[in-house]
Amino acid sequence: MTLANKITLIRVGMIPVFCALVHGYSEAHPELRHVALVLYLIAACTDVLDGWIARRFNQQSRFGKRLDPLADKLLINLGFVFLAANPHFDPGIPLWLPVLIVLRDSIVVVGALLLNAFVGPVIIKVRIVGKLTTFVLNGTLLVALLALPILPWMVLLATLAVLGSLGEYIYDGVQQLRMLKAQLHGKN
Repeated sequence: MTLANKITLIRVGMIPVFCALVHGYSEAHPELRHVALVLYLIAACTDVLDGWIARRFNQQSRFGKRLDPLADKLLINLGFVFLAANPHFDPGIPLWLPVLIVLRDSIVVVGALLLNAFVGPVIIKVRIVGKLTTFVLNGTLLVALLALPILPWMVLLATLAVLGSLGEYIYDGVQQLRMLKAQLHGKN
């Protein structure tokens, strides 16, 4: 196992601890919010570090290419779920936002699986809108953990980013479906 993959696994191991800290936060335990913030920042740093190590030392692997985005999704999605579920965070994350985020990811994954199963190989391309959405979601989590008053604006921005990326992934999937169908009809 490569060093980059080990670092990614460490990040995965941080996720339940981060969620437990967010879950346990209350006015009686304000330190948990601060520890959660530090752990979140460390996790973000490991995300940058494992990618740099994989590229710099040629440690890219199929396992790492699957594990790294999964770790990112788990940290973001569970972070939003636990922040929204804890009423002690003020300002807080509305309950509908993690639902929207998980719904978007589910639609993308299920759509890709259906295309693969019924039409043929599909490629989920990394898009700038997807990268921007990840950046905005991470920023929103950070703002929520810091209890900054701009959180409502970040929630709005995150919502627009999630919907925009969903639209782009659906559009891309439909385009690939059309190309695959055209290829199949061209063979007949």
